[in-house]
Amino acid sequence: MIAGCPANISLSAGASCNAVATWTAPTVSDNCSGSSIAQTAGLASGAAFPLGTTTVTYTATDAASNTATCSFTVTVTDATAPVIAGCPANISLSAGGSCTAVATWTAPTVSDNCSGSSIAQTAGLASGAAFPLGTTTVTYTATDAASNTATCSFTVTVTDATAPVIAGCPANISLSAGASCNAVATWTAPTVSDNCSGSSIAQTAGLASGAAFPLGTTTVTYTATDAASNTATCSFTVTVTDATAPVIAGCPANISLSAGASCNAVATWTAPTVSDNCSGSSIAQTAGLASGAAFPVGTTTVTYTATDAANNTASCSFTVTVNDVTAPIISNCPADISLNANPCTATPTWSTPTVTDNCSGATITRTSGPASGTALNFGVHTIIYTAIDASGNQSTCTFTVTVNDVTAPTITCPPDTMFAADAGICEASYHDLGPVSAFSSCGSGLNMTNDVVFPMPVGIHLVTYAAADNNGNSSSCVQTVTIIDAEAPVAACQPVTVNLDAFGNAAVTAAQVNNGSTDNCSIASMDLTTYQYHAVGTYTDTLIVTDAAGKVDSCFAVINVVDNNPPVAVCNDTTIYLSAAGPVTISAMDIDGGSYDNGFIADRTASQLSFNCSDLGTNNVTLTVTDDGGNSSTCVAIVTVLDTIAPNAICQAVTVQLNASGNASVTAAAVNNGSFDNCTVASISLDVNSFTCADLGANTVNLTVTDQSGNTSTCTATVTVQDIIVPTITCPANVIATTNTGCTATGVALGTPTTADNCGVASVTNNAPSAFPIGVTSVTWTVTDNSGNTATCIQTVTVSDNVNPTITCPADVIATTNTGCTATGVALGTPTTADNCGVASVTNNALSAFPIGVTSVTWTVTDNSGNTATCIQNVTVSDNVNPTITCPADVIATTNTGCTATGVALGTPTIADNCGVASVTNNAPAAFPIGVTNVTWTVTDNSGNTATCIQTVTVSDNVNPTITCPADVIATANTGCTATGVALGTPNTADNCGVASVTNNAPAAFPIGVTSVTWTVTDNSGNTATCIQTVTVSDNVNPTITCPADVLATTNNGCTATGVALGTPTSGDNCGVASVTNNAPAAFPIGVTSVTWTVTDNSGNTATCVQTVTVVDNIAPVAICQPVTVSLDNLGNADVTATDVNSASTDN
Repeated sequence: MIAGCPANISLSAGASCNAVATWTAPTVSDNCSGSSIAQTAGLASGAAFPLGTTTVTYTATDAASNTATCSFTVTVTDATAPVIAGCPANISLSAGGSCTAVATWTAPTVSDNCSGSSIAQTAGLASGAAFPLGTTTVTYTATDAASNTATCSFTVTVTDATAPVIAGCPANISLSAGASCNAVATWTAPTVSDNCSGSSIAQTAGLASGAAFPLGTTTVTYTATDAASNTATCSFTVTVTDATAPVIAGCPANISLSAGASCNAVATWTAPTVSDNCSGSSIAQTAGLASGAAFPVGTTTVTYTATDAANNTASCSFTVTVNDVTAPIISNCPADISLNANPCTATPTWSTPTVTDNCSGATITRTSGPASGTALNFGVHTIIYTAIDASGNQSTCTFTVTVNDVTAPTITCPPDTMFAADAGICEASYHDLGPVSAFSSCGSGLNMTNDVVFPMPVGIHLVTYAAADNNGNSSSCVQTVTIIDAEAPVAACQPVTVNLDAFGNAAVTAAQVNNGSTDNCSIASMDLTTYQYHAVGTYTDTLIVTDAAGKVDSCFAVINVVDNNPPVAVCNDTTIYLSAAGPVTISAMDIDGGSYDNGFIADRTASQLSFNCSDLGTNNVTLTVTDDGGNSSTCVAIVTVLDTIAPNAICQAVTVQLNASGNASVTAAAVNNGSFDNCTVASISLDVNSFTCADLGANTVNLTVTDQSGNTSTCTATVTVQDIIVPTITCPANVIATTNTGCTATGVALGTPTTADNCGVASVTNNAPSAFPIGVTSVTWTVTDNSGNTATCIQTVTVSDNVNPTITCPADVIATTNTGCTATGVALGTPTTADNCGVASVTNNALSAFPIGVTSVTWTVTDNSGNTATCIQNVTVSDNVNPTITCPADVIATTNTGCTATGVALGTPTIADNCGVASVTNNAPAAFPIGVTNVTWTVTDNSGNTATCIQTVTVSDNVNPTITCPADVIATANTGCTATGVALGTPNTADNCGVASVTNNAPAAFPIGVTSVTWTVTDNSGNTATCIQTVTVSDNVNPTITCPADVLATTNNGCTATGVALGTPTSGDNCGVASVTNNAPAAFPIGVTSVTWTVTDNSGNTATCVQTVTVVDNIAPVAICQPVTVSLDNLGNADVTATDVNSASTDN
């Protein structure tokens, strides 16, 4: 019996048109031994079988020659398509004059693994035919003997690359703007022609013909486009210029003002406005001071000039007239003067007041009253000064001089006297105090007064006598009247009982002994002969009484001394500490702080001596002290009882399990294992009593035991935290994937399972392979928490194969034309392809000749399962040959329109290009400014390649500017000996091309005198012009002076003082002091003399100050007496005067 006969075999022919077939030979078995089997037909296993069907036969023969056979077939078929080689690349051509192009190529060839293949063109025009505009597909088809086919296609693209031609392009147009700042331009539109039909032309830039063009240069462009989008352009310019001057409105009327404090006035106005047919006009002040400036006295012309964008100008002017109406100001007007007559007249002096004015030229004169230095009688005198300025404005200053009589009369008092007080009282009744004499100078009458008052008390009294004349001058003298006390006091005593104090002493005062002692005036003091006693008993003491006049009386008093004082108890606060057993004991001496007695202490007792835990804190303990006389006293001591013995803390270990929320707790009571204290445990606490998943395992906690005194002890316990709750897991959804790596799927996104655990997941794992085979794979997910608890779930992954191959095109290619307007022989490169199951073919549709522009080449890859992929490669062909251009010669011109040169003839450049020139342009302005302007000429060919050259146009300006200086200036010095901040004004300037700068050589500070200021105007081309302005500076600043200190002198030459040292005044001036003088006399009379110091500067300005010199007479007169004889009248009185006694007394 034959077993294992192979099944029929089908194979595909390989490259040699055959296929190798292999199999396992069948075996034989028989009822008797000696059987065998051999192949009896067909080719052997491993041979190359030809195309078609071959039968293979095995025959088995046993020992008895019985046979059996088994047969199977090997069929080889041709499934391989023929291979086409030399398929032409895509062809790109440019159409000629008839809009067609002839395309030629070499026909492709065919090869096959088996003989009998052929190839023929099955689509498109033949090689050498005229192809129309557009893309024509040419296809070749190859067929082998088994009818397997292959095709190759390419395209023939005919494009129109010839640009249309524009005719009749208008020349540049120049116009003048009208009232609306524009001008209407018209022209005939250009026309277009092209090698192919379908071209058109349209205006693509600028305004249309017949439109109003704005000021400036507008470029108008026409663009011609043919059916193939080839373009050509033509451009021209429309230039509109503005020649209309601007119009000024609101020119201010002439202004008239009054000058202020600085001899000027601030003028303000609304600036005029400007309008123009075109925008961009402006107006500026070109002469005079600005609005808001300080204008000098006189008339100033202000000019505004308007300029439009085209430099057309207009101007308007008005005047500002400033008048001086301010009266001058008088300074240093003397204050009213009051002088004392010496003896009956006075000579006042003063400094002449000064005048200032907002303008120069003011003067001042005395118009009423006596002059300074005139001797005046008693009374009031009025002086008036009047100031007048250059404009006739006036001011006055008035003050008075009052001459006073200040010579006092003379008075002589009676001699000092003394009287005794009347008996029994402290005062004296009336007594005659003696005669008074007085006289007055200058003939004034006298009025005599005194302040005598009786009765007069004991003491010293000053009696004042006064004499006053009719002018209020007075003199006085003082007489001393003494009233004495001649009576002694009366002393009265009484007995006194006193106690010894705590120290065994007793004190007695005079007030205790006094029993109403008296005096006619007053008692000054009372004293005892003994004040201190130190033992019990009866004593006699003496009271001594003294009055204010020093008179004394005394008496005796009985003093009884007794002792009844208890001892003094003194406590001492103390602190005691409980023992480990509890109670503690003290003695009375422990709380005695030094008790004492005037005798001695016999006993000490305490209210409490023993203390325990119930006495913790402060306790009041009474200490009783008893002296030897049985007297006692107490005090309270604070005994503070403290417990400093710490309790005993005893701990035990505890185990807890976390709940589903991952939390667990333990109490202090659970950890406490019988802690105790010598008094009482007040509280127990744990430093940690709650636990989370972060505390899994053994945790150390501290138990703190606190007694009622705040003493603490701690012990350490271990709290073991356990987690016995398993986690949860939910698998992601089942996954369907496709192969992406070989015949497997890798990088499959399985998703993420949903997991949870009370203490957090430690890990989530799965058993997924890195590459999933086709079919269904079960993935087991396992979640493990931090305590090792686990849970699982199952997810399935189903993989199928539908992956397309991949292709990456070669890099885009940039080529340049090398055959006419095309690029041939372009190296495209090789794409990168891949497939999970192998690539079958790679093709493209590239042309053999690429036209100018971008051609897209499509590459296609096909895998063995028929899946395809494509990519696009761009081939860009450009014309990189630039045209050539040579500029016209450089041009030199001068300004002929304002500040520019117009109508400049530039000439024509020389140009060339290998493919023809599309346009020639330049950027020349219609009007060239002063200086060098670069004109760039640009030539552009039909491919947009350009070339440029530079032509220079040089314009120069030879016209000088004009300048008119401001009016000459008159100023006064204000900073040192110079004038600073001088307002020079603004010159009027003009130039055809604008002023670049206006400068002057004015100094910052002008010296006194005339200074010439040169103004220079410079235009933008460096041309200049000058004018001269003068500035005249005068010094109107008065010098300053401070007098020396007033002088006090004594007579040294008769009744005058000579050689008086007056000192030197301090003076200064902005321009220097010329002289310093005074009007001091050689000899100063007795009294006050005013010395006037005068300082004069180099410009004649003056200032004064007044110094007083007071002369006193310190030489005593010489008194000479003579004897006088008088007779008593009938009342027994006689009068004698000083004149009667005087015998030619003298004085200096």
